[in-house]
This record gives sequence, C-alpha cells and structure tokens, in this order.
Amino acid sequence: MKNTIFRKNLTKSLAGIFLLFLALQMAAFAQNNPVVSTSLFRGGPTKNGVYPGNDFNAITATKWQFKTGASVRSSPTFAQGMVYAGSADGTLYCLHAATGKKIWSFNAGSAIHSSPAVTAGKVIFTDKKNRLYALQKTTGVKIWQSDLQPDQPYAWGFDYYQSSPLVQAGTIYVGSGSGAVYALNEVDGKIKWRFASASLVRSSPTLYQNTLYFGDLSGKVYALNAQTGQKKWQFSTTGDTIRNEPLGNDYKAVMASVAIKDNIAVVGGRDGFLYAIDTQSGKEIWRRNYNGSWVISSVAIKDSLVVSGTSDGRVIHAFNLYSGREKWAYKTNTIVWSSPIIVGNTVVGVVNDGFIHCIDLLTGKEKSRYCFGDRVFSSPSFADGVIYVGNDDGHISALQTGVKAVSGKPVKKAVFWTSDVMGKYLRAGMSNLIRDYFVAEGYELLTEETLPVFLKTNSTPAVASVVVFAAGYFQQEIITGSYHNSVLYQYLMQGGKVVVLGTNPAFHRFDYPAKEYKGLDYLQADTLIGVKYPFNDLRSHYGLYSSVPTEQGKKWGLSQTIPAFAGVDTQQVTPLAIDENGKAVYWVKNYGHKEGTGFVQLWMQANMLHQLGEVRKIADYGIE
Repeated sequence: MKNTIFRKNLTKSLAGIFLLFLALQMAAFAQNNPVVSTSLFRGGPTKNGVYPGNDFNAITATKWQFKTGASVRSSPTFAQGMVYAGSADGTLYCLHAATGKKIWSFNAGSAIHSSPAVTAGKVIFTDKKNRLYALQKTTGVKIWQSDLQPDQPYAWGFDYYQSSPLVQAGTIYVGSGSGAVYALNEVDGKIKWRFASASLVRSSPTLYQNTLYFGDLSGKVYALNAQTGQKKWQFSTTGDTIRNEPLGNDYKAVMASVAIKDNIAVVGGRDGFLYAIDTQSGKEIWRRNYNGSWVISSVAIKDSLVVSGTSDGRVIHAFNLYSGREKWAYKTNTIVWSSPIIVGNTVVGVVNDGFIHCIDLLTGKEKSRYCFGDRVFSSPSFADGVIYVGNDDGHISALQTGVKAVSGKPVKKAVFWTSDVMGKYLRAGMSNLIRDYFVAEGYELLTEETLPVFLKTNSTPAVASVVVFAAGYFQQEIITGSYHNSVLYQYLMQGGKVVVLGTNPAFHRFDYPAKEYKGLDYLQADTLIGVKYPFNDLRSHYGLYSSVPTEQGKKWGLSQTIPAFAGVDTQQVTPLAIDENGKAVYWVKNYGHKEGTGFVQLWMQANMLHQLGEVRKIADYGIE
C-alpha cells in the first residue's frame, strides 16, 4: 500500500516537474520568438525579413499596380487580404490585395515613408512631421493622433525613411526625428516612456527577449529594457567617431533596422561597415568593411545566413551569421537601398534601377530578374505568393511569383551598336544610351564585324538568343541574299529574336559603298521581314497616334501608353500595342511558331530611361 502511494506521489511529482519544464521551455520560446499579433515592417519584431511561402524562381506577372500621387518609399504591409502603404503625397492607402482596388485612403498632409503596422483593429504609422496615427483598419477613420515632437536639424540629406512602428502586447514602439524612441499605449496613444538618443532615429525598433534595439544618426546602436526604456548598453560604430565635415559626406548615421537571431544583432551604417553585435553584452562579434559604401538597407537572416545590400558597393551579399565569413556576392548594376527579403530559398533583392532580382539563397546564383518600374527605395514584403513593393514613379505594385520552367538552352543576349551609319530618325545620343544600358545589364556588345558572326553562330533552335538594335541600322551583310534567305531572316526562322527601336531599320535605304542615307523605303519590309506596307510614301507612316498595350503586350512587359507610327494590319503580326485607329504599332512577327521569338518593333522616345526597362523585359521574354 505504501509503495502504491509512493508510486502515485512520484508520478505526480514527475508530472509536475515535466509540466514545469514544459512551461519554462514555452516561456523561453515565447521570449525568443514573440507572438506576432500584428503585420509589421520586415515581417516581425526581430526584423529578420523572412516571410512564409513556397519557394519560387521567377516573377511571372505584374498582378496589379496602383498609382498614387507621388513616390512610394514605404514598404507595403499585407494583412488579412488588404495591403496598406504610404506615399509621399501624404496619403495612406488601403488596397484590396487581390485586385489593387482602393478600399479607403487617409490624407495625413505630410509624406508617409514609414511602413504601417496593422493590429486586430488598427493601422498605425508615422508621417514626416513626426505624427503617429492610429486609424480604424476597416474604414481609415482616425482613432487618435500623437505628436512626437519636431525633427532635430539634419543637413546631410538622403534622409528618405521614417521609423516604422512596432506593436507588441498593447505597446507601440517607434523612433522619432526628434531624437528619441517612444513607447506608447496602443489604446489611446498616450506615452508610457521616452528614451532620448544622441540624434534622430530613423531605424525601426526591433524587439527580442524583452529588449528593444535601434540605431541613430550619430552612429550609435542601443539596447533598452522594453518595459521601462532604461538603457542596457550602447554600441558605438566607427561612424560615431567620425567628423563628417572634413570628409564632405555623412559617414555616421545608422538608418537600418537591427535584425536579430540567436543572440546576434546585425546592422549596417553609413560608415561603410556591417556589424554583428552580441545582444547580451553589446560587444562586437564581427564586422564587414564595405570601404565607405553606405549600408542603409536592413539585412535578412535565415538559418545561418545573413543577406545584405549596399549603396556604391553595388552588391547583394551573404555571410555566415556566426563568423561573418562571406558565402557569396551577387553584383548589381546600381545601388541597393531597399532591404532584401527571403522566401523559402529565394532572396528577393530590389535594386535602384527598378529591377527585382530573385537569387538562390544557398548559392547566390540568379534565378531570374524582373523590371517593374522606376527607381526603387521601397522594401518588398510578401504574402500568398505575391511580392508587394512601391517605387518612385508612384506605384504600389503586386507581383505574382511562381515556378517557371527552364528550357536548359544556352542563353545569348547582345546589343548591336555602330557609330558609322545610323538611321535618320533615331535621335542623336539615344543609341548611346540604349547601348550603355544593355551592356550594363550584361548584354554582349556587337559591332558591324561581330553582328553577322553572332547571328550565324546562334541560328539554331538549340540556343535561345536575342539582339537589341541600339542603332537603327541593318548592315548590308545581314540583309543581302535572295528573298527570305538573308542572315537576318534565317536567324529569325531558327528561333532567334531581334528588337528594333525607333523607326524600323527595315524601312531605311542606304548607299552602302558611299555610306549615305537615301531615305525611307517601306516596301523593303516585306523582303526583309515579311511584313507588308501598302504604300511607299507618307501613307505608310500615317502619323503619330496614341497606342494602348494589348493583353499580349502586357504579358511581354509593356505598360505605357505612347504615341507611335507606321502601324500595320493586325492580321500580319501579333499586336503588342494598338493605336486609336486599330493598327498594330508595337508588334512581334513570329517565326517558327515559337512564342517569344521573332522580330519585335518598338517606338522609342528619347530620354525615357524607364522605357528602357520595358524594352529589357520584352527582350528577355521567352528566351529565359
């Protein structure tokens, strides 16, 4: 009997010990992984930039775009089928995530460059005048407003972002240009505590193990008790020791948010370093030297990999979280101020030129790239297979991701340019701009000597290739021969693709030996590319008329409405855009019945760099 009682008591004691152990484990997990009751900038309170979702290798389409009145540098926030984003036009927008239709908007009267936090019933954000707002999530009606004092002076500029609020367990944490971080009551916006930093705070606060982390523009990184605001430690970057004035540049500011995993905080600064800091002691673990290139973007951390982007360094980088050892480096064509995110094993890196790069997290190899608009300072977010991001042309974009089959063919891309003989109707200097843009994008530069070789070598279905003609000129060697038997035509018949800009070079007639331009000959187009024009005079030019992209044109990458000329019967070609008279003005003449191959004609206006991005999408369509 005594043994039975002893066994029962022992069982109860062991059960109690187990439950206590389980409770302690759950408490530890909760402390390290706080419950995310809100939708937040960088995907959660630790700012790791990792979003749940299936792996993908491509952006397959622009699902929708919504036009605001000014630049969108806020990172859009997705919550329960809605997308919330601010604009420099002073308005916060609530859009339907499936359609991009506006549900409501709220005019704050000042630029909104913070990313909104969305709770069960509120949307919370700041504007450029340091006002913190709470709006009703469903209607956009203001619940309360709290003023966080005016900005301190800051003369160095490139000051694009406001601190984005973090909401956890009924408390809002946010930085201010007044030189402070605030903790406020979510219910009424009343201040719980205020911590005065050494300078403006643009960094968005990070919460980890009941500690708040952020940087300021003096080059310091802070750790505060999240309940009281009392400082635990302060870390000085190299920027904290620098005087900007003799250098003529800001090498002090820490604008990025701190990302944390496994007691390691990672953040970069304008001093050109990326730092890993022990969250408990505030001591440096490792640093990466970018030789003065600003690290404005926040890093993403998954497993043992840290992914960063830099300014003039023009690189997206991966490092080992624990040692700082470089894993891979992916070169970009321009600066990276947008913060990368990770979905599955795909890094989504948005670059200032309007391209989104999908990169393999483990290898650093490019999976694909996609041009969706103008200059980009907004950071992407992700939900349900869709990337949400803003850009400086004022759009909020939803980009559909997916798994795109890879043909396995070698891909050859080239741009042809010559300074010798050019078409009369391509504006001076435009061909140079086209050439330089595509060379920067990795296209092989072809001359009059190498163009025929490229076309002959790649006249095979086993290779996917494209040539963009920066010069409005077909040299004699590629168009001579019997009817439809030229080097150019045979290249097209074997699945090659050419993109011509401005007046179609097939119209131009030259005296090749004398290198003299002899005018337009519309009837040549039939001989060279199998497209018939009815007249050999002004009736074929027909004048400039506004054109609208077709559904096929949108699929290829067109988004703009541009005046164009020399339209053709839509029965002869696949129209990419149709003018107001029903003629195909942007078009593709397919050869070999292969979608994505053929002869593509586009009307190119001078000084339209954004349109070059569209040309790039069209050039790449169907060959990758």
